[in-house]
Amino acid sequence: MKVTQESFSGPLPHPEILKGYQQLIPDAPERILRMAEKEQSHRQSAENEMLAQNRRNIEGSISANRRSQILAACAIFALLIAGVFLTRAGYATVGGIIFSTTILGTASIFITGKLTQRSNTDADRSVGEDK
Repeated sequence: MKVTQESFSGPLPHPEILKGYQQLIPDAPERILRMAEKEQSHRQSAENEMLAQNRRNIEGSISANRRSQILAACAIFALLIAGVFLTRAGYATVGGIIFSTTILGTASIFITGKLTQRSNTDADRSVGEDK
């Protein structure tokens, strides 16, 4: 007794199976190949569209972040000018409070951002070391 095992893997049927289809329907192999080509073309166009959408999302996010930074810088600058102006106009307490809280708030944002960035970097390193 002889046992034979054959295995085949791929997007198309084994050539012997294609011959069987051809015996039943003469143009079946060509139709099967066309179907596989259409499926591959569809999959590639769907992947390309997904990549283009991801790129648009990233570009939009970068643009929104840039606008936010510009607006924040303008607001900080306006508050600093208001603090100086009020101080020179004789309202030293109010001007000093606006000026100093603007400086302290801006500094705390940068410090918090650096600490968050550092902790994210440390977390990324520890994940990489676990591998």
